[in-house]
Amino acid sequence: MLWTTEGATSAGIPPALWVSGADGTVTGSIPLPGAFVPQVVDGRVITGSRDNKSLESLAVSPDQTIVTTAVENSLVQDGPAASLNTSSPSRVVRFDRSTGQDVGQYVYRVDPVEDAPTEPLPAPINTYSADRGLSELVALNSTDYLAVERSFASGVGYRIKVYWTSILGATDVRATAQLAGDEKVMPKRLIFDFASTDVTPDNVEGITWGPTLTNGDRTLVLSVDDNFGFLGSNTSFHLLRVPSGALPMKSLDINADGEADVRDLARALFTQAGDIDGDGKRGIKDLALWRTYFETIARSTSVAR
Repeated sequence: MLWTTEGATSAGIPPALWVSGADGTVTGSIPLPGAFVPQVVDGRVITGSRDNKSLESLAVSPDQTIVTTAVENSLVQDGPAASLNTSSPSRVVRFDRSTGQDVGQYVYRVDPVEDAPTEPLPAPINTYSADRGLSELVALNSTDYLAVERSFASGVGYRIKVYWTSILGATDVRATAQLAGDEKVMPKRLIFDFASTDVTPDNVEGITWGPTLTNGDRTLVLSVDDNFGFLGSNTSFHLLRVPSGALPMKSLDINADGEADVRDLARALFTQAGDIDGDGKRGIKDLALWRTYFETIARSTSVAR
């Protein structure tokens, strides 16, 4: 079992990525890169992950070789936390599952907070509160993910959106102790917004693949963190249907050079690697995924800054 903990920076407990047996016994850990480790001076975090804004997500690639996690908001030295007017450059970090080695870090820019608070939290807190974070990831293939962004404002509630994102074309920042701000961030595209439904999503902080339907469509299961019943939250689940061929089940980076370009497309057309939707065949649906990628992700200019 692999699991993350945000720790409690204010109490001197750092975030961690643990390895356990099925009975819960800790058998090891995957060391976090130095940039992620909080450095606290006089009770204040001066570098590293923020208190309650750390490792919320965890994903394993379909081939079981890459483990990915991310901080909810930026590391302290990398930029500001998300606010009503400011996005936040979170780091996504990838590890080799067999060795625990850091094999890449990339910037995923979390959107600004969706709503301003309209009333304070109930007693004994009694303060206005609003935040946004990258709460979970699920791997589509070796390079692409679905990312859950969770926005909250007291008096308003939760806004939950699911984005398609990729490391392709993004800058690997693993050798960078502090972001400069000119890095190429992971492109992203909104693919589902609970606001388009009549469902109240609550505090969604988990996502995983569900069963495949009889017509070949896949499903996604989103889980709610009940916050110990705070604000009336309950442990609950949402089931989403993903139309067959809507997402790339195999990486578009066929030649593994970190880009998805015409060289990959040419190779995909004449090899089994061209089965991008994972249905066992190469065809029009796979070409449609290429078009979607280039038009809405690779060439996207809508990423929040």
